Amino acid sequence: MAIGAVNNYSNYSIANQSYQKKDLKTSEVSTPISAANPTAPLPQAHSLSRSVAFSGLFASSPAIKDSEKNKKYEELQTVADTDTKHKLKSLLKSGRLLNSNSSDGSSTLDSLHRIATTERHIGLDNKIILRETVKELENPFIITQKFGDIPPETVAPIVNYEKQLQSQKKPPVGITSDPKDFNVEYSSTCPAASMQFNIADKKPAEYARLAADLTSPEGQFIKKVKYTNISPSMSESLELLKDFNVNVKKSPNNWEALDVIVKPDANAMVRAQIQNNHQNPGERSSVSSLMQSAFMTLGSQNAYNSLTDKRYGKFSTNNEGLTEFEKNFLESIMDDEPKVSIVYQNIDDDQKLQNYNFDHKETENHLLESLKSGSNIIIGILEFDENKTVLGGHEITVIGSKKDAKGNVNFICNDTDDNYSGPIMISSKDLIPKIHHAGIPAKLVDIPQQPDTGYQILSDYKNYKKSDEAQAGQKLNLTA
Repeated sequence: MAIGAVNNYSNYSIANQSYQKKDLKTSEVSTPISAANPTAPLPQAHSLSRSVAFSGLFASSPAIKDSEKNKKYEELQTVADTDTKHKLKSLLKSGRLLNSNSSDGSSTLDSLHRIATTERHIGLDNKIILRETVKELENPFIITQKFGDIPPETVAPIVNYEKQLQSQKKPPVGITSDPKDFNVEYSSTCPAASMQFNIADKKPAEYARLAADLTSPEGQFIKKVKYTNISPSMSESLELLKDFNVNVKKSPNNWEALDVIVKPDANAMVRAQIQNNHQNPGERSSVSSLMQSAFMTLGSQNAYNSLTDKRYGKFSTNNEGLTEFEKNFLESIMDDEPKVSIVYQNIDDDQKLQNYNFDHKETENHLLESLKSGSNIIIGILEFDENKTVLGGHEITVIGSKKDAKGNVNFICNDTDDNYSGPIMISSKDLIPKIHHAGIPAKLVDIPQQPDTGYQILSDYKNYKKSDEAQAGQKLNLTA
């Protein structure tokens, strides 16, 4: 099935905003699915059936026969607390512990062992980082975008640190030393949290690698990317990466690949260190703080501030969340399978819904075909008032589907901001009208004269630079 691509970049950042106050998931719209047995009633929930190790539905795997791997596993067991030991056994039984689908070929076990036995960044504890990473791998649905509060005793040191940043010759963009800006009530990291969930769900070894690298003293990771995922031309790929302020090097062992160096913003470690010592139930972990910052920084042209949850990149005049174009760029770097972002709604300059680019059945089929190909789909949804004016937006992930007794389609989704650590079910009739955009696998998208998704990303980019939004962003000159 080929999907005709429609692209429309309106000046709208996908952030949480009013979505917090007008929750999509009412009893009429969605139903939480029991984590005790999520796979049995969901034959089409492809990602869910493979990744929810916490359900206990997987048959026991043989003991680790490789002596080196077994030694690492035993060393993890000696470091881990009781709960983490149980979860490590669950990961072993599900096959996720020995999975090696990471950029550098390391396994989940390798990276967890590195977390447990090698130095972590100052202010981060090995045992805590190990526990957090194992929990999020065993049950990716616990990943949340909810920020932690700033304890009173940490305010003065943070203020001093912010003043040091401000005194630098080239201070990071958006730095403030005003304590009233520190506490974030409603997070706008939903695109980054959705990407985090997607990696934990689909690529456990890669997730563990990122967690190990981000919590290390270096505090960054390298992502190998084929330049053809961005553009058929390496020079054009480098141009796009330069405009996103991405630190990139040519891979020494592969002329077709680029080494993209991804680092959280200057305040991410402040957030991570606070969560290391003061995490409350329902708040994101230290690992999540760093990973979400890294993704937000990558998408916002290296212009994100974790302390205030504001972004200042030149591709948006809205300082919350990521635009649809930025989110697609993030996916093109972090997802080994190239994606094309398809826009389903036309929103005018007054933020009113005008029409849809596809009818209900076409959009439903796009999601179903994507799931059938084995891909989760990160979608941007909008809420409207009675006059069809945008109230706010949010990103969630579609991970499966299920038909009810009447043959109606329901989609299985994950929401990183619903205070529920499990999948939810939303009917197609309720979900489809809210979808503004979705990241669809490029292999399913019909792009005239050029099947390479890099061409699509580059074409979108060139059109975007000519758009009113891009020009407005460039006039603001907000990049670091």
